[in-house]
Amino acid sequence: MIDLRRLREEPEYRAGIERKRVAPGVIDDVLALDAQRRELQHQVEELRHEQNAASKAIGKAAPDERPDKIAAAGALKEQLTKEDFASGVESLKLDPSCTTAYDDLKVSSESGTNIADVTGVIKCEGKDIELVYRFTGKDELKMVNIRLKPKG
Repeated sequence: MIDLRRLREEPEYRAGIERKRVAPGVIDDVLALDAQRRELQHQVEELRHEQNAASKAIGKAAPDERPDKIAAAGALKEQLTKEDFASGVESLKLDPSCTTAYDDLKVSSESGTNIADVTGVIKCEGKDIELVYRFTGKDELKMVNIRLKPKG
């Protein structure tokens, strides 16, 4: 597996990967997708931070202020749904020829924690990129990981 951090930061590592007959442009495409993924992940983390702060504020609020704070926290929660994340992934299209297709869902449970792995492919002319998302949680699933990798 290719280490994306090293690919971004170490020119020698990238040159070694390019020598291994990687199709022209794939590394740049993968790095662009990784940058978009990191930006989406950052946005999700910021929303989670806001949601946690809102939850603490609810606990500290006077009883008559709680309904408004609960409504505000609910609005933040809506922004963190799997559907919003999926639409964000749809926005990762590399060019007009690219489409995202989800082709598998695996659900399991470990020590009371539910796990859902969603897999798919971003298909473009001449290149495909595999994607895997992992959602975990006890009562509600939250995205915890995303992996993008050139298919082939």
